[in-house]
Amino acid sequence: MLKGQSGLKDIYKDKNNNLWSITGDGAQVTVIKKNKFEKYLDVQHGTRKSTRGLIKTKEGHLLVNSYSGTFLITKDTTIRMATRDSIFKKGYWYGMGLWEDKDGSMWSGIHGSYLLHLDSSDYKVNIVQFDPSLKIQRPLDTHVIYRDNNSHTLWVGTQKGLYYLNEKNGYLELYRIVNGYNRIYNADIYHIHESKECLWIATSDGIFNLSPGQGLLGHFTFSETGDRSKEIRHIYEDDDGWLWLSTKGEGLIHWNPKDMTMEQWTTADGLSNNTIHAVYADSSNNLWIPTNHGLNKMNRDSRQIQIYLEEDGLTNNEFNWLSHYQDEHGVLYFGGINGIIAFDPNEKEQQNAFPEIVILKIDVLNKSSGKFIPKIATYQRGEQIKLTANDIYFNISYTLDNLSNPDNNRYAYKIDGLEKEWNYTQDNTLKFGRLPYGKYSIRIIGQSSNGEWTTREANIALHFVKPFYLTLPFILLLILGLVSLGVIILKRRTAILEQRNIELTSQVELRTKELEELSRFKDKLLGILSHDLKGPISSFRNLGAKVKYLMKNKEWDTLYKMADQIESRTTNLDNLLSNLLPWALAQIRNPKLNKSDFQLSGIINQSIDEVNENARQKKITIINAINSDVYINADRQSVLIIIRNILSNAIKFTPLNGIVNISSSYDKGKVVIIMEDRGVGIDTEALERIYSDFQSSIGTAGEKGHGLGLKLSRDLAISNGGNLLIESKKGSGTKAMLVLDKGNAPEEM
Repeated sequence: MLKGQSGLKDIYKDKNNNLWSITGDGAQVTVIKKNKFEKYLDVQHGTRKSTRGLIKTKEGHLLVNSYSGTFLITKDTTIRMATRDSIFKKGYWYGMGLWEDKDGSMWSGIHGSYLLHLDSSDYKVNIVQFDPSLKIQRPLDTHVIYRDNNSHTLWVGTQKGLYYLNEKNGYLELYRIVNGYNRIYNADIYHIHESKECLWIATSDGIFNLSPGQGLLGHFTFSETGDRSKEIRHIYEDDDGWLWLSTKGEGLIHWNPKDMTMEQWTTADGLSNNTIHAVYADSSNNLWIPTNHGLNKMNRDSRQIQIYLEEDGLTNNEFNWLSHYQDEHGVLYFGGINGIIAFDPNEKEQQNAFPEIVILKIDVLNKSSGKFIPKIATYQRGEQIKLTANDIYFNISYTLDNLSNPDNNRYAYKIDGLEKEWNYTQDNTLKFGRLPYGKYSIRIIGQSSNGEWTTREANIALHFVKPFYLTLPFILLLILGLVSLGVIILKRRTAILEQRNIELTSQVELRTKELEELSRFKDKLLGILSHDLKGPISSFRNLGAKVKYLMKNKEWDTLYKMADQIESRTTNLDNLLSNLLPWALAQIRNPKLNKSDFQLSGIINQSIDEVNENARQKKITIINAINSDVYINADRQSVLIIIRNILSNAIKFTPLNGIVNISSSYDKGKVVIIMEDRGVGIDTEALERIYSDFQSSIGTAGEKGHGLGLKLSRDLAISNGGNLLIESKKGSGTKAMLVLDKGNAPEEM
């Protein structure tokens, strides 16, 4: 007889082999399960160890790092400290990751600035230190150890960056071939995975890929906004080259490095927890996923998830990072805050009869009566439940017919005719307001705590009947009334159109004035061309005869001065054409710009090359301080014209031996290109009219201009969706700020 109960009347076994005890006080069920998990270092076996790294030795023993030292679990399950003189004696702290070399010796990471090398025979300890020249100021945990198959380098991931063992001096050296991906220096390294092409490094700042011969090749953050990277704890690569990424707090990611496509699973998709420590596969196409709350098994074909918790035989629901291993036979080992579980994932489990959904209650709230009306009998007869406009609210209660851990049951529902996707929930009640009029089918399925889904759905047929005012006769009557109203509206609209016609006439007159202004501008432009080009071009007339005369009479000084004059006039004419013609075309034709993403530093260097001769003559130094990773989105030719004009002005108004600095910054999605000189500057009055048409000044070396440069540059900047701003003070130099859209760097392969 059961304690506290009286009158044991019967005992029987149900379809799932559960035992039911019937007494005078009710019924009690006993769920009989076979535990598929072996346990080590847990409370039930006399100790409780929070584990980290674990590995199977060549002898078949299990070597385990923990906060209490390193333990060796032999084939006969004997557990002892792994070395006679205790690996983690005072001063070493506790152990982290483990790695076994081909000679059978072990490498152990620790919580502290050391790496331990364990002899293969008795695990005697040799301490490997960081290079003293690094001058490490605080303890630097050595988390992960891995020796790659290509370069045979021993890599060590720490809480702040990637290191490697220098076999020549025996020290741990900081890996510095980062190719601009400097964020790895401050990243926690959690796992190193080797693929055919490269090493993948899981970190607190996304993942990096590394070629031992070329250095870091890329950095992937999986962040939609770019302000926070996903923390990746472990990487598993499937046969198709996709990577399964375990994250801290953001579930499981399935990512294709070739085309950057990505899938993600979280608790909303059935996972028991969003902090995942590892992913391993078995031969039955399942993934095994230890989390901060339970062990998950996900089938890669169906994507169905089964959850294991303490009541299913785990030592604890919380697993630890680094504490996972799969041996050559496929046996999996997962460690947590209460020891280790070990199991063969391919071993068949006890099969229970599939659970079924049971509908308990269907209630509808009637607006007129203010009461809930039960509709469960209608459903049980297999009839359609009809609802009217007065039925404003209804709820459905249901459950699974299994009694094993019912609190862990999950459900999914879908309203055919309204939804395409299943909605997942752990609540066994659905509550709806009034749906659109029409016929629907509410489909409900369930998943038991062991991950089995119901094979048959519960299907509730609903019909929301339209009220009379939505019927055809009423609609026809309404249409007749609308036609009458339409006639009235048409008359009103005719009056409005007449008023709009008056407004359009006014706009035409305005556009006509604008065209007249454009015509005057063209006349003004042709006048400038006639005036400004006639002089420079005529100065080349009879040039050959003059040169011959001077050479014949050996007037070399005069000939030399004439060469300077020709050079100056040619440069002036070239600048005039470079600025005047593109700007004129932009004003007259308004052509469509060809905007694209391109590297800023390259076009800056091209512009410097074009004005370098003028700068050299005045011994002016131009400094390009823009990084190679800055990209803009604009019309390349427009930007070239703008920067060339601003640099020409800077050279023009900068005295001998001056300096022109070029730098950049970011401001709200824009790139600000700053070109600053220490020249004569611009007074307040001139600064106010600097963008007026055709304003010109004389340079520090007497250079002449046509006043088109800044007007052209600002117009082109605005056409590219940006702006050109000028700050200056007489005698204190000038700062030109070109604001353009930020571009994207080309994707790395």
